[in-house]
Amino acid sequence: MSNIKEGLAEYYNRCYPERVNQVISEVDDITSGWEAELYSFVVEYEEKEGRTLREERVARVYHGNIATQKAVEEFKVISGLAGAGFPVPDVFHLETDATLLGGPFIIMERVRGKSLSEAYHTVSEEEARTLMAEFTRIWVDLHNLDGASLFPEDFPRGDTQDYLDELLVLTNRRIEETGIGWLRPVIDWLKERRSDVTPERLSLLHQDYHTENVMLRDDGSLVVLTGRRRWPETIGPTWRGLCSS
Repeated sequence: MSNIKEGLAEYYNRCYPERVNQVISEVDDITSGWEAELYSFVVEYEEKEGRTLREERVARVYHGNIATQKAVEEFKVISGLAGAGFPVPDVFHLETDATLLGGPFIIMERVRGKSLSEAYHTVSEEEARTLMAEFTRIWVDLHNLDGASLFPEDFPRGDTQDYLDELLVLTNRRIEETGIGWLRPVIDWLKERRSDVTPERLSLLHQDYHTENVMLRDDGSLVVLTGRRRWPETIGPTWRGLCSS
């Protein structure tokens, strides 16, 4: 944990050399899931007037062969969604230098509250209905967003049929690379029925939208913890940035 604290201190001093008496504290491993490590921490520094400011943050550290792509992709997706007014955590920084924390990372706000799943079982029946109505509305709102406008350089062109073709090509490639031939009949079945798909506009998908991935903030609002993948790897984004805020 001391290495994480030292890495965060070095990073924040690099990003904010003008801050006075900047200190990183309360570093805690809050990892859950399998794709990244999560560390909560506090940043404190002094303003010119002598007042101490405190920021609660989370660092999400990525690992694996495409760790940098994961970090870049998630930073861009969350930033784009936040800019569109969609309820996601604020995200502040992207760092692709893996030496600081052991992998590329993003830094976002720490959301205080409880999972919607936990909250659902602790409120009244009427409040539970209200929460689930809001949960459903957010899901619909996500699908109604214009992904092509939010991510003009990265979002797939065409319609659902074009996207299905892209996924089938990608899956075929993976079958050949991994030798999992038992999936071939499934792909053949999908190809035969591809023409039955009614062409529709493409929309953003969470791909893991459930009540454990939605938080009820202490102020009563809901916030969505985002998944990573939104489009095939063959159309992945190329955006980069350091110390972005």
